[in-house]
Amino acid sequence: MYCPRFARNGFAVFAALFIGFIPKPTLALEAPSSRTPALDVDYVPTPMPTVRRMLEMADVGPEDHLVDLGSGDGRILVTATRDHDVRTATGVELDPWLVEFAARQAAEAGVADRIEFIQGDLFETDFAHADVVTMYLLPQLNLQLRPYLLSELSPGTRIVSNSFDMGEWQPDKQDELFTKPIYLWVVPAQVEGRWHVRLNQDEPPIELTLEQDFQHLEGRALHDNAALDVHDLELNGRDIRFRLGDDLFEGHIEGHRIQSTGALQWSATREH
Repeated sequence: MYCPRFARNGFAVFAALFIGFIPKPTLALEAPSSRTPALDVDYVPTPMPTVRRMLEMADVGPEDHLVDLGSGDGRILVTATRDHDVRTATGVELDPWLVEFAARQAAEAGVADRIEFIQGDLFETDFAHADVVTMYLLPQLNLQLRPYLLSELSPGTRIVSNSFDMGEWQPDKQDELFTKPIYLWVVPAQVEGRWHVRLNQDEPPIELTLEQDFQHLEGRALHDNAALDVHDLELNGRDIRFRLGDDLFEGHIEGHRIQSTGALQWSATREH
């Protein structure tokens, strides 16, 4: 994690000694003062129990490509690859000293062939291909990243942040370790607009209008000019569910179409 300059190098060394690392606590053996170039912010490592909980909350697994923003000493990348068998992982880190150190840790853990380390600015790095994004940044950095996360990542991508939230974008799940919150978001599909919902081709469609605030939906519906009660709306990545009256509609969103995934057979198209 990056934190303000007042989080001194001595604290980072103490924290590394206190919480340990994988496979052995070697971070403190090399003085952080040897890093070049000097950065505007200092590094504070994520405690290993928090690393493990972040990966559990994101349900990380073998099909995933994980990107860690501000990857530091590489502990999230190594743990995800070694313990959760992620397909591939990428770390983005501005500090070249930490990039070199993390690469050595990955090699010692035997997972270097599945981890890419990028030395660079996370705001200048394209990570739209991620299935999972992890980060321990600062509140203002999270807010600066939020538009990219919502517009460029695929719906269903999981984002986990240690300690800091995303402002008005409320998390889908939240936990706490060492008095520090951990947040999980699932990037929502963009579903706002008017949809034509069909149960069969012989009847006029239901006109469903959705209003969206991140993953939260409000809806109204008409059928034969009669209003229908829309309730229990849920959006999770590309998956949507809602009730029209007593009927439960479950579906998967692909662009301007929704296809039924539940017991009730239906489909929907959005007006362009």
